[in-house]
Amino acid sequence: MTAVIPKHLILFHKARRLCIILGGIYIFLVLLGATPFAQVQLLFMHNLKRPFFVQYDMPEKYDLAPFKTHNVRIQTADNETLGAWFTFSDSFYATHKPLLLNDAPTNLSSLASTSLSSRDDLIHTALRTHPTILFLHGTTGTRVVPVRVRIYQAFAARLRANVLALDYRGFADSTGTPSESGLTLDTRAAWDWLRTNGASPDNVLVVGDSLGTGVAMRASAMVRERPRGVVLLSPFSKLETLLDTYHILGLVPLFAPLRVMPYLASKSFHSFPRLRTVLKLFFSHLDHADFVKGFMVHRFDSLAKVVGLKAPLLIVHAEDDQDIPFWHAQMLFDAFVEKHLPRCRK
Repeated sequence: MTAVIPKHLILFHKARRLCIILGGIYIFLVLLGATPFAQVQLLFMHNLKRPFFVQYDMPEKYDLAPFKTHNVRIQTADNETLGAWFTFSDSFYATHKPLLLNDAPTNLSSLASTSLSSRDDLIHTALRTHPTILFLHGTTGTRVVPVRVRIYQAFAARLRANVLALDYRGFADSTGTPSESGLTLDTRAAWDWLRTNGASPDNVLVVGDSLGTGVAMRASAMVRERPRGVVLLSPFSKLETLLDTYHILGLVPLFAPLRVMPYLASKSFHSFPRLRTVLKLFFSHLDHADFVKGFMVHRFDSLAKVVGLKAPLLIVHAEDDQDIPFWHAQMLFDAFVEKHLPRCRK
C-alpha cells in the first residue's frame, strides 16, 4: 500500500530546500565579500568603465563645447597617473573663445598637437581669475558619465566657476588600483595641481558626491590649507554604518540575516579571542570587535573627520534617497555644528 504524502508537507520540504539554497548562496557571497579583492570591486566598481570606448582626449564628443574642456594628466606622490578634465567657466570661455578656437587644430583627431603652452597659459589665467570646483565623483563610472557632464556644465554656467573633474586611480584612463588611502592621495595630487597652476586655496571649492564625500572629508583633513568650502552631495556618515542599514534595491536588508546569529554580534564575537586570532592569520585587517565589520578594509569615516573640519560646509541630501538614508547627512551636520554651539553651564 502506497502512502500518500500530504500536499502541505511537499510544499514545506520544497520551501525548506529553497531556503537552504538561498542561504548557502548568501553565506558564499558574504564570505566572498570578506576578501579585500572583492571589497575593492564591490565598493569602487572601477572596472565598470561605462560608457565604453571613450576618447578622453576629445571632451567635445560628450556634449561639451569645443575646446572649453581639456584633458589633463596629474601625477600622484606614489607615481600613479590620473586622468582629469579641466573645464573653463562660461564667462572665461566666452571671453577667450576666439583664442581657443584659433589655436585649435582644424581636425579634431589632431587635438594632441594643440599648442600646450597656449592652453596651459589660459588654464593658469582662469585659475587665477575665477573660482574653481574640484569635483570628486562617486562609485562606478568615469568623468564621461552624462549626468556628471551636466554637473560640470551647470557649475561652469551658473556658478561661473572652473571645474576640475578627477578620475581616481583605477578609474577610466587612470593607472593603479583604488583604495581609501589611494583616493586620498589622488585628491591631494589634484589639489596640488590646482595650486601649482595658480589657484588660491580660498578660491577652490571641494565638491564630493556619494563615495566622493568620504574622499573629500579625508582629503580636507590631509590638506593643511583651508579651501573656500566643502560641499557634500548625498553623504554617508561612515561606511560601516551605511552597510548596517543598506537595503538591496531599497527592499532587502544586506546584513540583517547575520544579525540573528548570536556569535556574529559584536559583544559575542569579542568573547572569542582565539577565534579572532586564527582569523587574523588569514585576514590581517580584522581589528574590529564586530565580526562583520571586522572584515572591512575601507572605512571612509566622515563622521570622525567632520569634527575637525575648518572650512565652511554645505550638505545636500534628498530626504527620499533610497541608497543612502537622509539621516546620515543629519548625523554629519550635528557633529559639525556641535563644536560651534555654546556649552551649557551646570
